[in-house]
Amino acid sequence: MKRSNVVLPAALAALALVGVSVIAQSPASAAVACSVDYTVSTQWGGGFTGGVTVRNLGDAVDGWHLDWTFTAGQQITQAWNATATQSGAAVTVKDAGYNAAIPSGGSVTFGFNASWNDSSNPPPAAFSLNGVPCTGTPGEPTPTVTPTVTPTVTPTVTPTSTPDAGAKQVEDLDRGLISVRSGSGNLVSWRLLGTESRDTSFNVYRGGTRVASVTNSTNYLDSGAAADASYTVRPVTGGTEGAASESSLRFANGYLDVPITPPGSNYAANDASVGDLDGDGRLDLVLKWDPSNAKDNSQSGVTDVVYVDGLKLDGTRLWRINLGRNIRAGAHYTQFQVYDYDGDGKAEVAMKTADATVDGRGTVIGNAGADYRNSDGYILSGPEYLTMFNGQTGAAMSTVNYDPPRGTVSSWGDSYGNRV
Repeated sequence: MKRSNVVLPAALAALALVGVSVIAQSPASAAVACSVDYTVSTQWGGGFTGGVTVRNLGDAVDGWHLDWTFTAGQQITQAWNATATQSGAAVTVKDAGYNAAIPSGGSVTFGFNASWNDSSNPPPAAFSLNGVPCTGTPGEPTPTVTPTVTPTVTPTVTPTSTPDAGAKQVEDLDRGLISVRSGSGNLVSWRLLGTESRDTSFNVYRGGTRVASVTNSTNYLDSGAAADASYTVRPVTGGTEGAASESSLRFANGYLDVPITPPGSNYAANDASVGDLDGDGRLDLVLKWDPSNAKDNSQSGVTDVVYVDGLKLDGTRLWRINLGRNIRAGAHYTQFQVYDYDGDGKAEVAMKTADATVDGRGTVIGNAGADYRNSDGYILSGPEYLTMFNGQTGAAMSTVNYDPPRGTVSSWGDSYGNRV
């Protein structure tokens, strides 16, 4: 299906990506000194996405909050890699725990979604880190801070049409053409794309030969055809034949056998979901592997780690995520969602993580050495995170504290940790 997107009015095109830098030079001995890069990466009617990078120009910081004031009624609705609160125009963004430490010369980045008035979306004029303005060292003369607004990208927005009321963003998938062996023939099936009329008809080709014209349907039974026959379909609109689809995917025995490789001999395939992870128009698989010693919450005992794979339908593994020792293996601990959250044509994967989770690129989330398992194998303490992973690479894109928090275990109705 083709994606339906909100089209920016031409008057707002130049505002789609604007950067602002507030930078202060400071002596190396400064206790707190910083620079802040604030960007608006995406803007649409009523909303925008912002990004902030804080660079520590002073001494190392362990625990931070960044404050600023909006001047045009902007309201933050969501944040990642940090926790944001807003009172009126005043915004306070606090570290997410795992990124509390900023070494001298280091930086931290977070993002947010917010609403705006569709008229003016100026950047904040000033920021403060841990209550100290990003203008130099306390006690030193205050240097001049000159905010500069610099367009970093000037996009060209060419409105083609106004989206229909209630239009939704949808997956950008191909025809999904398959051939399923059925008796002595092949059942050929495909998608009607979301951008096509219900009156669209189709010509079905076996190899280079047209074998059928199909109306009011998106399937055809090719009786007597060879089991290994290859098919394409072409849409027909107003008597004009369109481009050929991709070649059919063959379900030789009534199903598609996807080769998979377990992490070890004691692992079995468990829950799975689908989404186009790499943007090629075909659905891919996200598969969870559970060890043989997985435990329900009513059962004590230490478990081996849980793995999650991203797979092509031919069995090619795109990545493998190791959820680590602080995510217990069992029926109720790991759920995941596969969805194209950012609308780039590639699905992301969201799931609960913890210290020592290793993403698909080998990067450890949080404290690699942390171990929160108690003597019975339960994990009733320690931080919990929600991580958004890149569907194509398995890299952790953003991680925030898990909400709702674990809190006091018994507050959930018992002391067995059913919430956790």
